[in-house]
Amino acid sequence: MRMWQLIVVVYFAYLAVLALFVEMRSERWRAAPLAACALLPATSLPTTAHGGAGVALAIVVPALFLITSYWLSGLFFTHPMADVERLLLDADRWLLGRLGLDRLVARAPRWALEALELSYLLVYAMVPAGAVVLAVTGHAGELPGYWAVVLGAALAAYGVMPWLQTRPPRAIEPDDPFGGRTVWFRRANLAVLSCGSHGANTVPSGHAAGAFATALAVGTVLPAAGAVFVGLAVTIAVATVVGRYHYAIDTILGVAVALVAWVVLR
Repeated sequence: MRMWQLIVVVYFAYLAVLALFVEMRSERWRAAPLAACALLPATSLPTTAHGGAGVALAIVVPALFLITSYWLSGLFFTHPMADVERLLLDADRWLLGRLGLDRLVARAPRWALEALELSYLLVYAMVPAGAVVLAVTGHAGELPGYWAVVLGAALAAYGVMPWLQTRPPRAIEPDDPFGGRTVWFRRANLAVLSCGSHGANTVPSGHAAGAFATALAVGTVLPAAGAVFVGLAVTIAVATVVGRYHYAIDTILGVAVALVAWVVLR
């Protein structure tokens, strides 16, 4: 069994056990983590298929498990932990106040804000793009290691959901961080989140963890491409905080989780 497959199996088993004992968002979804375990035989598909179809499966199947893992974690969000949210907000106010973030955002040209919001939007394409880059450059054999790092980081972030339940800062703070300025990619991000997110905040940030894990995993094989991915990951990390999609601590922890996953699993 490949490492990425083992990570998925352990994660699904972890959620299945939790579903038996902890409170969930809705009782009708209690069986979902158990039922999801029926998908686990699909983890073997990339190792049994060959040629172009095998490479495609090696890209698509882990990505589908990543998405499924995200949604399963959201089933464990039952109520926000007000004390934890208060601590995270206080830390943000201290850190971002020292940086003068409000003033920087108010004075920033619109193109800079659009670039930040676009980078945040691109994280959904960045993870599979990293796998595609490895495949088309003749490094398809590195895909199992790539997915081990990416899934290890992302699932570590998602797996904390049952224990640290918070809302994103944009759902708590009364004012839009951009002061009502028209930023088209922000509207796109909010639309995507309203349709494709479970609405809860992940501590650590899944965005930061996934983005940096992708960059590090690509960079291990292709340093030049990895540098491009690192640049995008840094921009995504900044966007998570500036756009108030995550607390600063979320993002810092997400980067740390990605680094640990890369060191341990590469």
